[in-house]
Amino acid sequence: MPVKLTKALIAPLYAVALLILPAACSDNSPEFVPAGANGGLSDVYMSESHAVKGRKPIAIRGKGFKNSDKICFIAEDGEEYNAETVESTGTELRVIVPISMKGGNYVARLDREDGSSLMLGHTQIYWVLDADVPDKDGMTVKGTVSCDGKGLAGVVVSDGMEVTVTDDYGFYWLPSSKKNGYVFISIPSGYFPASSSAMEGIYRNLQESPGVTEQKDFTLVEEPNDDCIVVFMADAHLANRGNGSNNDMNQFQNNYVPDVNATIRSYKNQGKKVYGITLGDLTWDTYWYDTNYRLPDALKDFAKIEMQIFHCMGNHDNDIRAISDFDAADPWRREVGPNYYSFNLGKAHYVVLDDIYYTTDGNENKTEAPRITDEQIDWLKKDLATVKDKNTPLIVCMHIPLHGHPGRDTDGKLVTRMQIQNSDDLLATIDGFSKVRIMSGHTHVNFNIPVNERLIEHNVGGACATWWWTGKYHDTHICRDGSVGGYAVFEWNGTDYNRYWKSIGYDRNYQFRTYDRNDVWISPQKYAPKQSLEDPEFVSNFAYLAQDYAWQHNENEVIINVFSWEESWKLEVTENGNPLPWTVTNWFDPLHIISFDMFRLNKSNDRLEGSPMKTSATTHFFRVHPTSPTSTLEIKVTDCYGNVYSQTMNRPKTFDFLMD
Repeated sequence: MPVKLTKALIAPLYAVALLILPAACSDNSPEFVPAGANGGLSDVYMSESHAVKGRKPIAIRGKGFKNSDKICFIAEDGEEYNAETVESTGTELRVIVPISMKGGNYVARLDREDGSSLMLGHTQIYWVLDADVPDKDGMTVKGTVSCDGKGLAGVVVSDGMEVTVTDDYGFYWLPSSKKNGYVFISIPSGYFPASSSAMEGIYRNLQESPGVTEQKDFTLVEEPNDDCIVVFMADAHLANRGNGSNNDMNQFQNNYVPDVNATIRSYKNQGKKVYGITLGDLTWDTYWYDTNYRLPDALKDFAKIEMQIFHCMGNHDNDIRAISDFDAADPWRREVGPNYYSFNLGKAHYVVLDDIYYTTDGNENKTEAPRITDEQIDWLKKDLATVKDKNTPLIVCMHIPLHGHPGRDTDGKLVTRMQIQNSDDLLATIDGFSKVRIMSGHTHVNFNIPVNERLIEHNVGGACATWWWTGKYHDTHICRDGSVGGYAVFEWNGTDYNRYWKSIGYDRNYQFRTYDRNDVWISPQKYAPKQSLEDPEFVSNFAYLAQDYAWQHNENEVIINVFSWEESWKLEVTENGNPLPWTVTNWFDPLHIISFDMFRLNKSNDRLEGSPMKTSATTHFFRVHPTSPTSTLEIKVTDCYGNVYSQTMNRPKTFDFLMD
């Protein structure tokens, strides 16, 4: 007789099912149970998901099924549900899923009259509201939003221009011009799309002409996520440039992905839901046609990261051969999803914007203006009007930051400037919300700007760091500001969060790097030996790039680079138990200078004037002067969330490529 599964047994059985039949393949290609000792069954294929409508049967493909065969669906908690067999044919077994089953993940087991059983594989069951939504005058798009076969009221639906909400039956109607070619939902808190991909689940393409009404339905599953984890990843710049160039794919697949997945698994082992949001530049428009690596390829590679991911469009995700901004974003809309949209996770409302006004002349000469289109602003006003509680945390995700790279004045005070051309329109639209966080990328540095008590911008350093070059050159993989390439992690607890920067290849507690200035000397003989000191141009270029590290110092200065520093954080440095004063400055990280600038200078006497990857001055640079060149320092950074990061700095400390 079949064995009742308990919670203790269900996990290994899922593993067994995966060995027999790994149905949830990212490319949806069939996997088959091999012929042999399987009760005469062969070529069995269990779909990764089944949309169930009432008592309409679902089909399991395969050869050798019998009319007496029974299918038992086993939930993750061990509960069993016996399906009703309708018939077997030469190529499939058709069964009716019991109405008592909720949507979710199941293992399917075949039970036979002789008492034998066989695990067929795993699948996701979700119930679809089987309803023919009536037409309404002027409404060109209609549909349903449901969960477990029941309509959900109050779900926000939009075509990127008009915004509506579902009625008490889960029905919606939109007077859509169909300009964007899709309709999407703003996922409500506590739910998630019944789909293998977050992006695929939130939108539906429109096929009919503007005057023809069409129905598009959405199915959700319950997913409580008030205490969830959100991982922000910016600027991957995947282009498949190969080992002869920056070795981007190898570094992404063998370094970045395993690190992110290890973080994800650590949270999932705690029972946490984990989600990802990219902040633009998944790809590199210049190489779309040179290496034939484009958006669909990047999606497949990001699918190797073991969480549901929402994507934000960057300037390099536009089609470089298009003419207009709208046409340049067409591949994104067609292959990824909406280029602006919203959703809810836990207690927070997320908005994803496209803040690049991108045009070309058709010959790959492009213009990228940091601007949010008027259509987006109009849509955003309508979307935010549906968020009645203005104390709801509002997370605005966009590629180009609202603020330009900040600096510091002579007193160490942060100096900022707005760079989005119509930033006033955006700020006016989000005004009234009490807790706004803007998440951005683009700069390949980490910076945090407190605009006021309600608004903070977190600019996230690059996944690719310096376009993958420092990882290729010296295995340092650091951004232009010296912070290690990585990702930002937000640990949500209701409306509050804890935030930290996760450096690739390091523990989460690695939040700053220290330099012993006495040992930091960037000499041309050591770092640019191929060039000649007799060449005036080289001497000038070297002085320009090496900054004041071009000569030795003996002032016992220590430099501390705190990667994701906020102005509300606290830094403490002690020498032999005595506190030392420090100053904050805007300066250049020496490790990045030798990892990128000096490498390029040595190779081709390149001054890097105007290069977007040249070492940039950073505002999270701190200087302290111990009394001795050999004393040990205790350094402690306390962030605004209560996390304490400490390091014992033994001096002298050697300056080299692989220093911590």
